[in-house]
Parts: sequence; C-alpha cells; structure tokens
Amino acid sequence: MLPRRLEKKEIEIMLEIVVDASVVVKWFAKEKEEKIEEAFKVFRLIKKGKVKAWSPVFLLVEVLNISSRKKGLEEKDVENLLDELIQSGISFQNLSTDKVRELPKIVSRYKITAYDALYFLLAKEKKCKIITLDKELLRVKEMTTDLEHL
Repeated sequence: MLPRRLEKKEIEIMLEIVVDASVVVKWFAKEKEEKIEEAFKVFRLIKKGKVKAWSPVFLLVEVLNISSRKKGLEEKDVENLLDELIQSGISFQNLSTDKVRELPKIVSRYKITAYDALYFLLAKEKKCKIITLDKELLRVKEMTTDLEHL
C-alpha cells in the first residue's frame, strides 16, 4: 500500500523520447501532408511538458536544410521556423567527441547514415526511443517508435 501522500492516482510518469527531423518538419508543413495531425500531437505534448524530448543540435541544421532547399522557404521564414523550434521545448544536446567516436559502430550495426546515428546515440544515452516517420529507421524496432505508439 502506498503512503497517503503518494496515492496511485497522483503518480505521473513522463514519457521521454528523442525526436527526429522527419517528425519536426511536419510541424511546419504548409501543404497537406501525411501524419501532420499525429506530428502536431507530439508537438503539443512537448510544449505542455507532458513529454520530455531531446534531439541533437544537428536537428536544427537538418530542418534548416529541408526548409530552405526542399521546401523553398525564404530566409526570414526559415529564421522564424528555427526560432519556433528552439522554443519548442526540445532539449538540444551537443555530443562530446568521445560520444561521436561511437558513431561508426552504430552506422555499421544498423546500416544507417551517420546523421541518423546521432539520434540513435542520443536515444542510447537517454535510455529512450526515437520517434520518427523514417521507414528505414523504423525497421530498428528496439530503438524507434512511430507516431501511433506515442
């Protein structure tokens, strides 16, 4: 039996995730795309503090590249998007050079890019899963989860 001040209904466990660019770019989509509502659910949960989210600082570079090169956003729009992302509630993490030395093992083991391995490395460090829409990453079930399972 739990002490009175820690009654079962009062205990709340916060979900922890690493969020990747495939989810984040949906937050800023201008046109109708698949999985936007599910991605916004993640955004709202992070903003409300219901989900603790991490990402490597590199996510900002990825989103900048996708927004300006693939989506064709103007410089000012990309700047605003990056400001919103920085204020989103995601905790951006720099990886030490010691941690970066682990990347070749991850790349080799999972047959993924070094960029994607950054997310895997962070998820391993934080002892949580990566939330992603990337089908290639989703095949690594022990490291990832999709939006429906949040």
